[in-house]
Amino acid sequence: MGTNQSSSSCQTLNFASNDQKLKVRVENWCKENNQKLIFSEPKSPDIIAINSFAVIADPEFVGKENMIGFIEFQKAIEFDDSIYGDEEQVNFYKQYFDLDENGKYIQEPTVLLLTNELNADEIISKLDGLVN
Repeated sequence: MGTNQSSSSCQTLNFASNDQKLKVRVENWCKENNQKLIFSEPKSPDIIAINSFAVIADPEFVGKENMIGFIEFQKAIEFDDSIYGDEEQVNFYKQYFDLDENGKYIQEPTVLLLTNELNADEIISKLDGLVN
């Protein structure tokens, strides 16, 4: 059994697809690797709002606007953008995101695994690489 050895301390995997066979494989993988599994709702911004080390996403299930929002949010984290505003605004966002006292993101970017680009074996292999 693996434990999360990635640089992120998050042990949550977000699953955003209606592929039932893949869902069962991912559920088993999470149990074997002590990872929490969250299921996103169709066409919801869950992939943006839920802090996770990886997202398994079917772009059609997630929706174009949410995919674009996810990518933009990940760019902000990767390029060390900050939430700007007064102390009250920064404190509001700290409820939802891992931010330091200056409003900079301190979480690691989330790995995105697209079901239209990877098969189930490839997805499991990539997950193994993230936690072992």
